[in-house]
Order: sequence, then structure tokens, then C-alpha cells
Amino acid sequence: KPKPKEMHVLTEAHETVTNKIMLYQDEEFFKWRYANTHNKYVFLYRIKNAVITGYTVIRVSPNNRRGYIVDYAQADDTSFEAIMKFIIRRRCFDVLSIYHFSLPDNMKQKLEDLGFKKAGLFRTIEKHIKGELPLLIRPIKQNFTETDFFIEELDLRKIQNWDIKEICSDDS
Repeated sequence: KPKPKEMHVLTEAHETVTNKIMLYQDEEFFKWRYANTHNKYVFLYRIKNAVITGYTVIRVSPNNRRGYIVDYAQADDTSFEAIMKFIIRRRCFDVLSIYHFSLPDNMKQKLEDLGFKKAGLFRTIEKHIKGELPLLIRPIKQNFTETDFFIEELDLRKIQNWDIKEICSDDS
């Protein structure tokens, strides 16, 4: 089951570390997002000394054979990896994947160390996309300036300044 309060606490800690633009995931967001009756989710938590130190949410395919990592957060550097090792050891899915723009280098490395492959996959996606990735941004006001594309010195037009996980999508 989702634990919105605990999940929010972990995402808040994550936000202060990344210095990226990301979806604000408060308790209400989690309650709303995981009330989605069109998808099935598995919630995994790592608990140390009766405190949740990390979580991972997996969206499960209709046939229960494929898992999609849609959200995660951790208070330390080991919880996400520990949860992934548990899933792999238990062989919960035939295929496990993650769709995340601007995944931090340390997370990429952890996933690669766990056997996740990226070679060739992005090229397949790129074949269906012409030009830039389909993230469109525009200030709301009628007349805007260059500075309107910045939030605390982060240029909104650069994908590396975003932290976009599948949880940000209507797919989840």
C-alpha cells in the first residue's frame, strides 16, 4: 500500500539534494496518483530501525510479467539499490525497466551494476522523435523575456535541469 506521508518526507529530502526541477510530491499528490484504478502498483520500502529509508514504486503490466519503476526516493545511498537487489533476487518480473529523463549519474551506475542495459534502447526511441525531446515549455504571460525561462538560475529549456520520472506522466 502507498504510504503518502512517509513517501513525501523522502521526496522532500531528495529535492534539496538534486537542485533540479521536479514534480512536487506531497501527501495529497501520492493519495491522488495511486488512487488510479487503471494501473496496478507494487510498493516496496526499506526500513531501518523502524524508519522508512527508501521506497520504490513499480507499475505492473496487465499480465504481471513486466515491471516499470515509476518512482523512488531514498534518505541514504543504499536503499534504492537494496530494494532493486530484493526484486531481482525474488525474480518478481520477467523484465524490469525505468523511464527517467536526466537520471543522476550515481543512479545510472547503480542500475548498470545491477545488470540494467541501456545500449540501443534510446536509439530506438529517438527514431520516432524528430528534433528535440517532446517537452514543451512556455511562460504563461503574454509578453515574456529570456529570464522568464529560468527558475533559480536553472534554464527550463534544458532537459538536464529536470528530474522527470514516469510518475510525472499520465501513464501512471
